[in-house]
Amino acid sequence: MQQWTSTVSLFQSAFFTLRERMRNRIKGVLIDLDGVLRIGKEASRNAAKALGMLREHENLDFRIVTNTTTETSSEIVSSLEEIGF
Repeated sequence: MQQWTSTVSLFQSAFFTLRERMRNRIKGVLIDLDGVLRIGKEASRNAAKALGMLREHENLDFRIVTNTTTETSSEIVSSLEEIGF
């Protein structure tokens, strides 16, 4: 779990550094679901907060992506709602 928490923290730190440097150049962000926003069936630490911060930026689109084949899109949506997204 510690390794994944570090990965999420690194992602968040890198993103917000880039945001400040390239505020007008970045038009969108792709965020992987598994291992970044959630680990198993639990939300990654600060993931909901990071998404909230992304939502605050009107000029920055983001999409959540995954290559999972073990869940349907409806199951993914339900699971994300259950863990607070």
